[in-house]
Amino acid sequence: MHHLCPHTLLVVLLVVLLAAVVEAHIVRPFHVALSHGTSRMNDLVRNSRVPSALPSITTPASPTPGIDVQWLHALRKSWLEEFNWENRQDYMNSFNHYMTHVEGLDIHFVHAKSTAPPGTEVIPIILSHGWPVDAGSFLEFLPVVDTLTRSNTLKSGRNVSFDLVIPSLPGFAFSGPPPQVWTVNDTARVWNTLMVDVLGYKAGYSVAGTDWGAAINWCLLNEYPLARAAHFNFFAIIPPSLDILTSAGVQLSDFERSGAENGALFFQTGAAYFMVHQTRPWTLGLAMADSPMAQLAWIAEKYHDWSDPSKVDVTQILTTVSLYYLTESFPTSLYIYAQNVGFSSSDVKSNNDKPFGYSSFRWEGIRHPEAYLRGIGNLTYYKEHHHGGHFAPSEVPDVYANDVIEMIGANFRSTAGTPTSANIFNFGVQRHLQNILRPSF
Repeated sequence: MHHLCPHTLLVVLLVVLLAAVVEAHIVRPFHVALSHGTSRMNDLVRNSRVPSALPSITTPASPTPGIDVQWLHALRKSWLEEFNWENRQDYMNSFNHYMTHVEGLDIHFVHAKSTAPPGTEVIPIILSHGWPVDAGSFLEFLPVVDTLTRSNTLKSGRNVSFDLVIPSLPGFAFSGPPPQVWTVNDTARVWNTLMVDVLGYKAGYSVAGTDWGAAINWCLLNEYPLARAAHFNFFAIIPPSLDILTSAGVQLSDFERSGAENGALFFQTGAAYFMVHQTRPWTLGLAMADSPMAQLAWIAEKYHDWSDPSKVDVTQILTTVSLYYLTESFPTSLYIYAQNVGFSSSDVKSNNDKPFGYSSFRWEGIRHPEAYLRGIGNLTYYKEHHHGGHFAPSEVPDVYANDVIEMIGANFRSTAGTPTSANIFNFGVQRHLQNILRPSF
């Protein structure tokens, strides 16, 4: 029989203890403190030489050549004379922020627990953002925190509330950049670890989100048993064209028809940014990195084009750009485009009967008709809204929150759906280029 010497035994014990610490996923409080960078940021905004006007041109490929120069000047004026970073930072710090370490990544998240009285059913939910919304970070969902964490009575009479987990995606805001090879499937795995192993929601959780967050959530719903139900207000799949829907005999409402028409227009005139992000993230990232005005022009254009015109919020835009600049995360926020080569247009049918819901907002550029969504999974909730756009959680927070409450509250269950076959998003260069260049796949 072999006996370990005391020194060897000590080393073994230290290794075991270290492994236990790593497995424990230490969670530490986090405080937003970026004021030290605002002086330089404001100087750059003040001293940027923005043309007072540009020669008018005709743009056959697009309704507009880009952001309006006069609006850009107005935004700069607001940034310098009205916007108050300290107030926005205080607002962020009114929520509970944390950092943890998962698979070698620093992950930032807000954890807002239910404030409902005892006896209320509390449902865990992870909310996933996209780009560029509110610096592509936790900010997108802060306007719905109060509504979702209080007690809400469903039509059935049940009282439900939510524990909210709002992480920043790898490469965004305070989360670390992703490794060299990384896809939304990997982020979904990290999110599952965050919910189950780090925060202890071992009885199951729900998911919601938009833009890239929608792709992550579809992976969670299909690959992780403890992800029980999902709500979407955007679907990371290029929808069938109006011609294909019509030829297939799909009956569309006027609302759905306008969505298909707007989607076709988006892919013809508004998708260039996607190709630049995907194929030249370094070039664009480096060009933008130390120019808050360049970031403002690039991002404000998206808010203008993708929002309900009555809901465009200048403070929201300036907070978003400030957070990108002050965290130096604009370049790495583009990586998600380059690392996930396109939205799959096939292999997207759900592999289980878990419920999901969809809220369709009038000013969202890419909308999906109800009949299509029913064909890819167990759609249990569908609702149309004539106000709100791509940034619904911050544009129409009460409407968005109520949809999440209605859908998740009524459909969340403690047992998982029945898997039928593996189904992760299939990303491929060839398919993506075909879809962007010929959206009627």
